[in-house]
Amino acid sequence: MDDAKLKLFLDHIKKGETEELLAALLSAPNREELLTATIQSSDPTGYCIGKDMNLLQFASFRNWKADSSEVLLELGATIDIHSACGTGRVDDINRLLAADPTAKDLLIDTFAPMQYAIVSGQVASARCLLEQGDNPNREIDKVAWFAWENDAVALGQSDWRLIHMASIWCLKPDRIELARALRDAGADLNVASPLDGYRPIHLSAVPNQIQMMEFYVESGVDVDSRSADRPGINVPGEEMPSPHGGHDWTPLMISCGEGFADGARRLVELGANVNSQNSLGRTPLHIAAGGFWKENESVYAEIVELLLANGAERETQDSGGKLPIDFAKEKQYASVERLLSSPVA
Repeated sequence: MDDAKLKLFLDHIKKGETEELLAALLSAPNREELLTATIQSSDPTGYCIGKDMNLLQFASFRNWKADSSEVLLELGATIDIHSACGTGRVDDINRLLAADPTAKDLLIDTFAPMQYAIVSGQVASARCLLEQGDNPNREIDKVAWFAWENDAVALGQSDWRLIHMASIWCLKPDRIELARALRDAGADLNVASPLDGYRPIHLSAVPNQIQMMEFYVESGVDVDSRSADRPGINVPGEEMPSPHGGHDWTPLMISCGEGFADGARRLVELGANVNSQNSLGRTPLHIAAGGFWKENESVYAEIVELLLANGAERETQDSGGKLPIDFAKEKQYASVERLLSSPVA
């Protein structure tokens, strides 16, 4: 079927318009064909996902804004392993795996059933798959629908693991249970990702998921874990999420650079070293003094105060001979400059 004929239904699913979806399908003379047709490319979805998915599989991938999956099932769509995992139907998962144990390895647009469970936050689905022998250290190509992911896959720069995906999708505290399920099944909590060599705890620091960082530390991950020295994702023409270089970044450095004062404070409370240095010789103080985002001066000043109060050395030079105050001057952060030039108490 031509993708253009599916676009209306895909739009209803994305917007959570279940009544409109129901009405459109009920009035469609080719309803059965619509329910079984697969998307030929990701273009009509508006995201970098969807190729080879049918409407139910697309609706189940994230459950979107409303339960479009229920509408589709009521109208005769057939449940499969992916949609069962995305909607938390454990009985169906067990039934489908009993009929075909290899179903847990089936891929749709590179996504395995476990990835559906992670994106949709279906802890019961994840635990069921793991109990049935799914690999907690499964290698995966994509973790979301970032614009650059398909290009990264084509360039061979996309060797992710499930635990990376669980870290990125920890949008609510209850989703920590997904990472816990993977941990309990033997997932490597320190494996480096293709994004700047970030490990799971670093990936949790980027969006400031404090409880997820706490979970990793409680699970034995070093609060000062270093990002790996490895080739990162480099897609020509795409702006990548991290505006910095080097490796040996700690979670505290990331929180300082992103401007997350509460995240930085919690990491310090957990024992993070305020004087650690990355491969460029920069400390958390260097990074906070020249924060990633120009408009957040007041937040960076708050973080600098926090670091200084906890013993950060203001006279440490990076590998280029720069002091933290030099970064503040470059960014024209006057308040940060004042803090770094004031007499030591």
